[in-house]
Amino acid sequence: MKHGMGVYKANDKNGVEEVYEGEWKNNMRDGKGIMTSGDGKVYKGEWRGHRKHGHGSMQWNDGADYTGSWENNKRHGQGTFNLADGRVFSGKWVADEYQSVKAEVQN
Repeated sequence: MKHGMGVYKANDKNGVEEVYEGEWKNNMRDGKGIMTSGDGKVYKGEWRGHRKHGHGSMQWNDGADYTGSWENNKRHGQGTFNLADGRVFSGKWVADEYQSVKAEVQN
């Protein structure tokens, strides 16, 4: 059973190699760690129960990056997503979806 600090290499469901270096608890990624994928993605941050959870940053191979809160492997909470084309989405995220600023209607 994996527990404590360690390095683990495996292929994902699409056959792309992933390397995780960080903390383990009860055979799951849990705590701080770095996941590097053979397709160019890099996640640095907090994990809980084998999922991205807490504060972290993700970089994609096209130059895009996100830094902020994660929950259950999805961007959730406050964060900033910088696209490779220069567009920036900064603010609240819910279940991996950016929540654009909208005026609230009061009755």
